[in-house]
Amino acid sequence: MRIRLTALVISLVLPVCGMAQTAPSAQSLEDIRQNLQAIDSEVAQLRTQLLATGNQLPATAGNPLQRLDALEHNTRLLTGRVEQLQNDIRRMADDAGRRYSDVDFRLTEIEGGDTALLGNPVALGGGVTDGTAGSGGGTGFGGPMTAGQSDTPNVAVAISEQNSYDAADAALEAGRYEEAAAGFRAFLGEYPDSPLANDATFELAQANLATGAFRDAAKGYLKAFNAEPNGPNAPEALYGVGISLQYLGQMPEACLTYDEVERRFPAMEPDLADKLEQGRDGASCQR
Repeated sequence: MRIRLTALVISLVLPVCGMAQTAPSAQSLEDIRQNLQAIDSEVAQLRTQLLATGNQLPATAGNPLQRLDALEHNTRLLTGRVEQLQNDIRRMADDAGRRYSDVDFRLTEIEGGDTALLGNPVALGGGVTDGTAGSGGGTGFGGPMTAGQSDTPNVAVAISEQNSYDAADAALEAGRYEEAAAGFRAFLGEYPDSPLANDATFELAQANLATGAFRDAAKGYLKAFNAEPNGPNAPEALYGVGISLQYLGQMPEACLTYDEVERRFPAMEPDLADKLEQGRDGASCQR
């Protein structure tokens, strides 16, 4: 019985210590909640056995039932906290989905499209099924994030695929924006599932912004941002949504987007911070 109690305590402590030293994505909140429930069940079984057998631990170890009471109480507190975090994340994903849907509605309305064809808001991040937002699908407007970690792993691409992307990118760098836009559109049409597809979407938005295709630019920036909300292009992409809306005359929406850039990326690059201030001044945003 003493061995089982010792093993139980170790099984509770070690996962908590591990979580403090590893990345948050190593174990989902749902996994943690299930582990805690399993421990709680084991504690209940041990309590039943102690009461049935009358086994006692050495006096120096304390009353085993009291120790089990404390362990059971702490386990339930942790379980409640995990469930609270799950609910918080779900609310954030739902709110982000509504915001995305609102922007999509406004852009479709500006274009003169049929807003009746737009679907209902969907929680960003591919939905929330296990208490965490899905990776690679966007998390919407949540808490602050830092850029620099792409959601897309470094994957080798075919030579022809890379050459097609590089040609369009070279045209963008040279200021040949129409050529660049055509090149990125062709790339996305030919390689829609490429590891470079999201970069191409972002660069196409850059080219569209430079040519004055602001509606297309806004949609492209928004798509690129939601595909990798904490990727290397995320701060610029979200800023791009704001500046595109500003050029479209949607000043309140542009100001809200600028605020979102600052909230999500407080450690942004100085160049982006300068552009953000210029955008706020141009849109007459209130601080």
